[in-house]
This record gives sequence, structure tokens and C-alpha cells, in this order.
Amino acid sequence: MALLAALAAFSGCHASQKPAAASSQTVKTYHLRGKVVTTSPSTNEVTVKHEAIPGFMEAMTMPYKLKDPSTLSQLHPGDTITADVLVPADDNADPLLDRIAVVAQGKPN
Repeated sequence: MALLAALAAFSGCHASQKPAAASSQTVKTYHLRGKVVTTSPSTNEVTVKHEAIPGFMEAMTMPYKLKDPSTLSQLHPGDTITADVLVPADDNADPLLDRIAVVAQGKPN
């Protein structure tokens, strides 16, 4: 009886892990380093002049939407940032910036 209960508990835990693994396959994550050019609160975007992103794109300047819109208020033109670029498997979805860190301020607060 105890063995049967342990098997049931194990299979329940195992099933709950599968959806998380499947969802991680739908988004690829790349590391970005660049400089903030502009911010746009009306569109929840930040334009970044970034270095090449290995495996994803060459160095360029482009706008990115933010996964967490509240971080936009912490970004200012001239700031050097690092971030994760979340790229959905859906070609029609925009890449998002997440885990943004300001590593050098363009202008001190």
C-alpha cells in the first residue's frame, strides 16, 4: 500500500514538471549588452545600441519591448545595460527584454 502511494505521488510530481519544460522550449534566451539610446513610455519600449548577440543577431540599434514595463522608469539615455533577450518561437511575437541591469549610468541621478 505504501509503495502504491509513493508511486502515485511520484507520478503526480513528474507530470507537473512536464509543462514547465515544454514552456521553456517556446522561448529562447540570449544575453545583450548595450547602451540606451531612447525610452518610450507610450509604447513600453527602449531603443538600445547593442553589441552582437551571439547566435541571434549582429550589433545594431533597435527598439525592444520590456517584459516588466515598470523597469522603463529606471532606464535613461546613455545608460549601459545588460539584459536577457527573450525570443518567442512565434515569428510574429516581439522579443522582450528581461532581467535588465544598469551597469553604468549615462547621467548620475
